[in-house]
Amino acid sequence: MPRMLDVSDEVRAEIGDEEADRLLAGETAPGSYDCTSCRTPGDSEQERTSTVLFIGDETAVLAFATPAVCPRRSSRSPRSSSRAP
Repeated sequence: MPRMLDVSDEVRAEIGDEEADRLLAGETAPGSYDCTSCRTPGDSEQERTSTVLFIGDETAVLAFATPAVCPRRSSRSPRSSSRAP
């Protein structure tokens, strides 16, 4: 089932068109999730969900946020010297 995900151009550039398309189609995105910021349960099948990409030196972590916490279309954290958890 397609997900109600917002994937920004920045996030798409980092993860690639193929992975972004799989997310949007629901192939690799979770239906339910805990918001990366407030930990509130969310459901990308029922409500708009923002993608958030945390980028570390050697790894990147894709997370999901509820629209109340992350109303922007999508966001990408700045590169930092510390690794993502």
